[in-house]
Amino acid sequence: MIAVLIFFAGMAMLSLVHEVGHAAAASMLRLHITDVCIGLGPPLLVFHRGGIRISLAPLPLGGFVRVAELSEESDERPAVADRFSGVSAIKRLTVIIAGPVANLLFATALAFAATLSMGIDTGHSSGLRVVRADDGPTLAGLATGDVVVQINGRTVRDLPSLSQSLETVDANGNANVTVSRRGETRQIILPRSRGRGGTWGLGAVYTAEPELRHVGPVAAASYALSAPLREAFAMAAHAMDALKSPRTSSHRPLGVVALADRVYTTRTWTVRRVLTLATSLSVAMGIFNLLPFPGLDGGRLCIEAAQALARRRLPTRVLIAIQAVGGLLLLTAWLALTAFEIYRL
Repeated sequence: MIAVLIFFAGMAMLSLVHEVGHAAAASMLRLHITDVCIGLGPPLLVFHRGGIRISLAPLPLGGFVRVAELSEESDERPAVADRFSGVSAIKRLTVIIAGPVANLLFATALAFAATLSMGIDTGHSSGLRVVRADDGPTLAGLATGDVVVQINGRTVRDLPSLSQSLETVDANGNANVTVSRRGETRQIILPRSRGRGGTWGLGAVYTAEPELRHVGPVAAASYALSAPLREAFAMAAHAMDALKSPRTSSHRPLGVVALADRVYTTRTWTVRRVLTLATSLSVAMGIFNLLPFPGLDGGRLCIEAAQALARRRLPTRVLIAIQAVGGLLLLTAWLALTAFEIYRL
């Protein structure tokens, strides 16, 4: 339960980053911010600062910044000379795209911090991290968070190599297991046990521990700058895989339910794992908001493009109707994705 609460607190932070991006762009362009809301739903807390109404809502999965020059809800705007001129259009589009850009920049900063402090993932495993152990291995000295690196002198990289290393044991059926615990190497004598499919194991559940290569600031910055693009491609590939074969695809999360389940079921959190998940979530939030749906930044970009081409503002009732229909479509899509994820889980 605590892990899930931390997850939603993280989502609230990413929503705050997104809205700060909009607000910062509007402020730099000297536009008039009237409202800032973090979260969705009825406001729980409302206060005013510098003429801006700031509110906090219960569902930390979104929010909005209302700028007078971009608002559809009212025609009472400050006078803006030729608001559909090239300069005005650039300002409006800049404010809209600033939210997703803030999320992508934040993801880059997180990736840089993870890479500079812990290194680049080489794509190989340095061992198997224990995420859960049965009572027997626990009493024998195996602890959650230990990384199994060798068994009987043989290097362990994955589950097959772990099973192969356990084919040879002493007369009592025990194996000499080398683990890394908080940077220290320890030797533990553990009995082997049969796992699923007849393979040998140690009575524990594992996750692959990535092999990291330490790099300098320049290489870390270069790697971090490409992180949002890599994440975007990985998400697109997973989405296609999940839609084609929902029961056999990988368990990389698609939506809120799967993400919360991943957080809840992860037994061991490292700093790198937290930074990696936060990077993925920030990229996902930025890309999602660029989808061309009314109610999202991508939908606002489409509306602004249509108004710029027409060289006039669409009627207020039309803009409100577009936003309402877009909101219903998004709600329907969210419910469908939630049902899909519950079915998969």
